[in-house]
Amino acid sequence: MTIDAAEAAANEIYLHLWLPGDQDDYSKFERAQAELAERDQLPAADIASTGLCREASMFAIAMLEKAGWTGWEMVNGKFDLRDLGIIPLDIHDHHVHGDTEAYHTWILHEADGILMDLTAEQFGPDACAEGEPLVVPLDRAGHWRRDGRYEDWHSDPDVTGTVDGWLGLAPCDDATHAVEITDPEILSLADRLSTIHQQILPTMSMAG
Repeated sequence: MTIDAAEAAANEIYLHLWLPGDQDDYSKFERAQAELAERDQLPAADIASTGLCREASMFAIAMLEKAGWTGWEMVNGKFDLRDLGIIPLDIHDHHVHGDTEAYHTWILHEADGILMDLTAEQFGPDACAEGEPLVVPLDRAGHWRRDGRYEDWHSDPDVTGTVDGWLGLAPCDDATHAVEITDPEILSLADRLSTIHQQILPTMSMAG
């Protein structure tokens, strides 16, 4: 598929992550950020997606695959900070340790030549506009560096528990109308994404 299709899909997935739950005034990102801060005994980050790149990446792949777009890969690596003018204080790798790169996770589709990052906004406005996902062609993905490190986050209950919870939450009925889509290929993918929460882990929305 095309970059346009990936951008439409990323916007749809990102929107779901910012929707509040059925019985909660917080979005999925905001609730997970609060739980992350409590677990690590740190103040909550100013940008709610900070520290949630693994969860967001795993969630995105689940959504995309259920919508019929297979072949996505979850990548562990580092985000290059060196040419960013403004770096949020919550990027501790830089402000505490002086690192020029920060550990990060994103997804890519090698065959289609596309990189998708739902949490690049955590690295500040020079990396990505806050409130937007990032989709770039692989040949222009200069900030993202695969470092050969492999970690199977599917075996980490902290990550999978959060993702399973996100997948089990029913979406807002108006979610798919937030992005105007006209191309038939993109519209078809967005339509499948809009109903995905009703197709996967259906019993989780009734849990508790």
